[in-house]
Amino acid sequence: MKITTYINIAIGFALFVFSSKTYAQETVKLTLDQAVNQAIKNNWQVKKTEAKLGMAKSELMQASAAFLPNINLSETYINTTDPLNVFGFRLKQEIVTNADFNPALLNDPDAFDNFTTRIAVEQPILNFDAFVGRGAAAANVKATELNLQWTKNLISLNAKYLYFQLQLAKKQKEVLQLSSKALAEGLTVTQNFYEQSLIQKVDLLDMQLRISEIESHLLATETQINNVNAQFVHFLGYSSNTQLVLSDEIQNFAEVNLLELGTTSISDRSDMKAMSLQLQASNRMLNSAKFKFLPRLNAFGSYEFNDDVIFGTNANNYMVGARLEWDIFKGGRNVGEWQKMKHQKNMMQLSYDEKLSDSERELTQVKNQLLVAKKQVELAKLTVAQAEESFRLKSDRYEQGLEKTADVLKAEAVLFSKKINELQTINNYQQLVFNLELLLEKEISK
Repeated sequence: MKITTYINIAIGFALFVFSSKTYAQETVKLTLDQAVNQAIKNNWQVKKTEAKLGMAKSELMQASAAFLPNINLSETYINTTDPLNVFGFRLKQEIVTNADFNPALLNDPDAFDNFTTRIAVEQPILNFDAFVGRGAAAANVKATELNLQWTKNLISLNAKYLYFQLQLAKKQKEVLQLSSKALAEGLTVTQNFYEQSLIQKVDLLDMQLRISEIESHLLATETQINNVNAQFVHFLGYSSNTQLVLSDEIQNFAEVNLLELGTTSISDRSDMKAMSLQLQASNRMLNSAKFKFLPRLNAFGSYEFNDDVIFGTNANNYMVGARLEWDIFKGGRNVGEWQKMKHQKNMMQLSYDEKLSDSERELTQVKNQLLVAKKQVELAKLTVAQAEESFRLKSDRYEQGLEKTADVLKAEAVLFSKKINELQTINNYQQLVFNLELLLEKEISK
């Protein structure tokens, strides 16, 4: 008797410590939608994918060189005694006179200063490989945008998982508290019977032991709540001393009618579209490698000023032209690159087909699991109702001295087990609904 009392005091003190810590923590009330939005906003993986999107857009901008001109502005200073350069710069500065043709001056000129202010423009005209490469870069941007959406979907799924794990743990605590209250009332009756010598001491000890077990379960559940809360708080990006209060209840979510979902093509999902675009980009890169065997045509032009002072504009000239280049043979590098791109495209096609097949199989599996889970929820609710009635009847008969203590404790244990099972089956059903939402990429749980 004393040992049981000490155990109850110790457990009560531990629960008081836990509750005191909880009271000191910052409290945040969240609906499921708020939790999902908070997770997407602060998740590291989302931020990384956003950074990848920025990189993809930068690569697309670089690929625009296939269409846009390259403009360069320069200022060059030269001091030289080289006969050829000295005469050439004097021509560019338009200061050549008859005296400059003196052989002595031509062969051994004095040091000469020249400042060249030059603007040069190169304009691609026909660069087939670069054109196709830009198309691949554009497809990559769209694919990364879709991957960002899919990443947010995955983060949303994980947020929903954690939300309902925490909700489940708190509901289990409520069930334990109700059991503890019911047992406390039974203990009063048992003590009265014992004092009247209507039952043996072992019956009283069995009742006290069951109460201690429930209190122990309460302590373990409180620890579980704190652990899940800490994990969820970290996932949402809140400070570690935050205590989450959940607004949405597990039981508030309606069952899903699979017949009303209609047909949805897995290939229309954002991650599959992203893979399809990446496959297109790979095909374009393969064509780009092929087009490297073709010639390239680029136009160029320049306009410059030459003077003996910086940024001088005393004399000017221009030059325009076009250049046709054709790499006939580069040691097999172009052939090797084309073969590599071909194998990469084949690998991506295989990966796409594999993921499509896996996703379709997973969708069928989840739908089948939902049908089973729905029946399990219905059975769980029925068994809880039956266990509640059984416990009520046995408790009433026990108070009248018509039932044994062991029978009442057994009925309470069954009721406790059925209530916990009901919560778990409802939670499992909702987790499957969340998986189905992800696979179909549509919201169906509200």
